[in-house]
Amino acid sequence: MLSNDPKKTIPHREPFIWVSRLMSRAEDGGEGVVEFDVTEDLDVFRGHFPGNPIFPGVLQLEGSAQACMWVLFGEEDPDRHEGYFASVDSFKFKKMVKPGDRLSISCKRVALRASLHKWEVAVVDQDQRLCSKGVVWLKLADGNHA
Repeated sequence: MLSNDPKKTIPHREPFIWVSRLMSRAEDGGEGVVEFDVTEDLDVFRGHFPGNPIFPGVLQLEGSAQACMWVLFGEEDPDRHEGYFASVDSFKFKKMVKPGDRLSISCKRVALRASLHKWEVAVVDQDQRLCSKGVVWLKLADGNHA
């Protein structure tokens, strides 16, 4: 593990931070793995779905974007780095994510055009079962072209 403090890098804060640990990162920030613990006490489970809690797919997508940003910038000052969704080329949900799952998000940058970064992501659970995968584009704020 490289870090368990995403707040050093990405601007997200509770209750909207969906990454826990930076596990690996290529030196150039173009590839890495981030984990997220899907704990039973997450507020989202109060309403999605009561009696049969499921971690929302849209939050898997958001967690994937946050993971890409953390991999890209590593352990740096979050005030210097902001990124936003530019596009989702595709994202498929393969398995329901439940409380107690530990997600491993693999990120690989596959294209770079100025401040636009194209990433392939795959989310697997602790048993290496594919939960979701897709391709997202992130746009870095002005001045952040890593």
